[in-house]
Amino acid sequence: MIVNKTVYKFLLHLGNEILPALFWVLLLFGFDKPYVAIITLLSALLHELGHYAAINATKCDTGAPLGHFSGFRIREKRLNSYMQEILIFASGPIANLAVFFLLLPFFGASGYLTTLGLVNLATALSNLLPIKGYDGYGIIREIFRMRGCDGGVRFLDSLSFALSSLFAIVALYFMYYHDFGYWIYGVFGVMIITEIHKTLKNDVF
Repeated sequence: MIVNKTVYKFLLHLGNEILPALFWVLLLFGFDKPYVAIITLLSALLHELGHYAAINATKCDTGAPLGHFSGFRIREKRLNSYMQEILIFASGPIANLAVFFLLLPFFGASGYLTTLGLVNLATALSNLLPIKGYDGYGIIREIFRMRGCDGGVRFLDSLSFALSSLFAIVALYFMYYHDFGYWIYGVFGVMIITEIHKTLKNDVF
């Protein structure tokens, strides 16, 4: 099977470079209430600060943060110890959950604080999904690696692809019948393309 390498390179560039910038631009101007966009960005920043706090505390070696079609990602320079990796992955969601519980007593008193708390909760829970690029996947992967369970890692990869496909299909349903779901479809659609590319890479190149 002959596949045009230019098409694959364009799709990868679209997923890794163009979509991240487009995501954040549309996020800033895509809400009816601008403060929701600001709170969403603030929650993402708090999430990344949680990661960096763990990185500094463990003195781990990591790369610079990268734009990603579902937020930010930290590129690894080298593998640290399994427990250090688990701590780094978990620290982002933990930071968001800490903000949520700190603001919980103020729910109802202020709409802004309530929204900030709920968005942080949503950020934490979504990042714990066992999908590649998310903290939940990283935590489970490191646990399997620590136990020497290669079969578990392969199962996790299959689960990640299945969930990405499921979310993309659900988003297509909402796009067709309810005129929303574009964000989810864009995020998981690109994930599926990226995984297919990785699977076919040896045959393509």
